[in-house]
Amino acid sequence: MPLPFPDKLIDELCHNGDLEDYRETIHDILSVITATGIKVSTRYDVSFSNIESPTDNITRIRVSLKNVKAPLNIIWQLLHEFGHFLSGKAKSGDTLLFREELAMQKTILTHL
Repeated sequence: MPLPFPDKLIDELCHNGDLEDYRETIHDILSVITATGIKVSTRYDVSFSNIESPTDNITRIRVSLKNVKAPLNIIWQLLHEFGHFLSGKAKSGDTLLFREELAMQKTILTHL
């Protein structure tokens, strides 16, 4: 059965993110994320990662590989942005701190 994400994505994350020792972990994380229908891609234009839900109804996590100084941060970014997806849309009155904490709680408690 083909992977729901291209091998080249794992290759790119591991090579450009200096994560070759974590190839299996990256594969496992991408498997969980893409099983929910989310797409994952890389970006080099900015140094932050984000989650996008454009009008074509495809949610995408865009992982920044620009100026990677701490490779394990890439894994954290994948999990963190996935947590935002699991948290749903922000509600009126939600603070930034609440949303950030909720994103990590959802990832850790739901899928790890």
